[in-house]
Amino acid sequence: MSQVVILPAGSQDAPEGVSLEQYAAIGAHLAIRTSQPRAEVLGLYDLDEPRWNTVQKIWAKRIEDEVMRGSAPGLRVGSDDRYPLSMRYAVAYAEAAQRLRNGEDEIVMTPVPARASSALPEATAERAKSALPEPA
Repeated sequence: MSQVVILPAGSQDAPEGVSLEQYAAIGAHLAIRTSQPRAEVLGLYDLDEPRWNTVQKIWAKRIEDEVMRGSAPGLRVGSDDRYPLSMRYAVAYAEAAQRLRNGEDEIVMTPVPARASSALPEATAERAKSALPEPA
């Protein structure tokens, strides 16, 4: 049985009580454990399909907005500074996916403070980048 730390519903940083790290881990769970019924997986996180769809839309929009801002011409900052949400998502997804691939059924997630995202260790950022699929 998975254990999840859920932030209070209505928290601006956690739509439907789901932090970015939790969003990534739930997405990994759905992608990797395909033999497990989707409703059962979402139920582990106290979600149903409509709430999950809301979470997905909000986090996807936030990441998309960040990428659009970070792609502004003339912006001279590193990708970790330019895309903190994207980097946090990539790290959380990769870590959750690895745990699931290793057969760990219990996923315990704790949110990363918002300001910590800009201080991702270089090794963590590199690990996240290496976990992403190669461009087509």
